[in-house]
Amino acid sequence: MDKIIHVGAGLGIEVAVYLTACAGEIILVEPNPKLADQLRKQTSNEPQVTVIEAAITTNPAYNQLYEYNLPEACGLHTATGLKKLFPGLKIHTVNTVVTLTPQQLLQEHAPEPGQSALLVLETPGEEYAIIKDLVNAGKLKKFSHIDVSANPEAYYQDSVPAAETLRLLAEDGYDVTVEHQEDPDWPRWQLVRNPLKDAVVKLEQQLVDKQELLVGFQQELEKEQQAHQETTKKLEDFKGWLESRKKQVSELESSADQAVKELETLQLKIKEMDTLQLKLNETECKNAERQEQVRELAETNRTITHENKKLKETVAGLEKELVRTEAQISTIKMLMLDQQGEL
Repeated sequence: MDKIIHVGAGLGIEVAVYLTACAGEIILVEPNPKLADQLRKQTSNEPQVTVIEAAITTNPAYNQLYEYNLPEACGLHTATGLKKLFPGLKIHTVNTVVTLTPQQLLQEHAPEPGQSALLVLETPGEEYAIIKDLVNAGKLKKFSHIDVSANPEAYYQDSVPAAETLRLLAEDGYDVTVEHQEDPDWPRWQLVRNPLKDAVVKLEQQLVDKQELLVGFQQELEKEQQAHQETTKKLEDFKGWLESRKKQVSELESSADQAVKELETLQLKIKEMDTLQLKLNETECKNAERQEQVRELAETNRTITHENKKLKETVAGLEKELVRTEAQISTIKMLMLDQQGEL
């Protein structure tokens, strides 16, 4: 065996067997400080052995190690169901311990691809949760062999019967090779990963992948068909739009012809207006000339009027002078007549 990871190594009874089997690397995990220290002393001359003082749990809140007056009953869970079998069962010590999740443990100590590896679980009440966590993460398959102890009933708080744990292992491709029932309350099973099941799982995964691929192709085909239908509809809409535009173009061409005619008529009217404008300009020039003549006539009239006034004044003066002269002449005539009479 290339690697052995023993979770819940306890007193290390199996260590000698592991060393005899020439295991390349041995990882002993034990939460009890006293037992962990004992394991370190026991294997101090074995460089291939590593002792980890920690409890393996999927819930770090389970960091209390319950020690009972029955040593094999010690664990992270209270032995609720076990007390029915052992009425005298009592807790004598509770220790707060360091915890690691299963995946944290494997971050540094996971088997390499191609290695033969054994996982031993002696974790009262926690074995199902550990196995399920590794199965969900796809990491349990790294182990070619599994040795697990489990109770036939749920003897601990939050635990499950052994049958559930074995079912989970069987579903993940492990076959039971040896069943130890020396102690019916703490049976133990040795399991081996069936390579045929790996092949079946691989084929099933390939089938799932192909089915997903087929579903993807069908979805793509449906999308393409939908897109084709949408494109066809758009094309029909475009044809309708094009026909509408052709009709509009025809109407615009007709309107354009009418506009050309109206433009020609308008151009003729513009020419007529230009001619009238020329005539109007000529008329305005003539009017301007006539206004100038009128102005000159008015000026001449004012001059004549002024001259006429002066003439009238002169005539009036002359008339007065004439009257005076006639009076003088009349006087002279009378004087002459008087003189002639005297003569």
